[in-house]
This record gives sequence, structure tokens and C-alpha cells, in this order.
Amino acid sequence: MAEEQGVAYRLQLPAPAKPALIGIKRYGGLYCTKCEVSLLQEGEESARLANKQHVDVCPLCDARPDDEQSTVRECQCFDWRMAPHRLHSKKLSPLTVVDTFGTKFTVDRFLQKKVDECCPIQLYDKIDSDSRK
Repeated sequence: MAEEQGVAYRLQLPAPAKPALIGIKRYGGLYCTKCEVSLLQEGEESARLANKQHVDVCPLCDARPDDEQSTVRECQCFDWRMAPHRLHSKKLSPLTVVDTFGTKFTVDRFLQKKVDECCPIQLYDKIDSDSRK
């Protein structure tokens, strides 16, 4: 199955090194904020796929996405390609993160605003698989 393209985030390393891929942010599908569970039919791992299938209700509280007071929301997912703890190192934390569109962030701002606040689904199974691409 095809992966959704998403927005790539790269760490600008000192020259002559090429930027290192931190990860890719994508649409993560429906997510119950009350239960902190995805409504993806095939589990959170399928959040990286272009064609997402959802169950009709939250499997824990039966919340529906079409109810006005629902706790089910659309979310984003972050597909890590670099171990997140590495960004906190003294060596990497002062560097700049650049997205696909050329927008620049400090490492702290990237972690807070682009990952922690909007990506309840985080995938770790491809860490270091292609961080130099």
C-alpha cells in the first residue's frame, strides 16, 4: 500500500554534511481525545498510508465523529526517522529544523508546536532507516 506524502522535517547539520531526515508529518485520521485511541481500522501503524479506513465509533467509549459534542477529532501523525531523544543532545539542540516548504524552526519549537501539540499518533518503527535521505 502507498504511503501518504506528508511534510518532511530535516535537521540542518554543519557543512559539508547533508540535512538529516527527522521524520514526516501526515494526516493521522480520526482519534478519540478522551480515550487517546485511534479509530484507524488497521491500527495506528496504518496512519502513514494514503488510504485510511476508520471504524465508526471509538472502541472504548463509543463516541462518534459526527456527534456535535464528540471527542473524536481529526489528527496528525509523526513518523519518526531519527530517535527523538537525539534532538535533546547538546550537539543537536542548537541546530535548525527545516520543513518541506523551507520554513525554519528551533529544535524546541519544532518538538513543541509541530509534534507534541498536534500529533497524538507517533510511529517509531522506521527510526534510522533513512535519516540521511
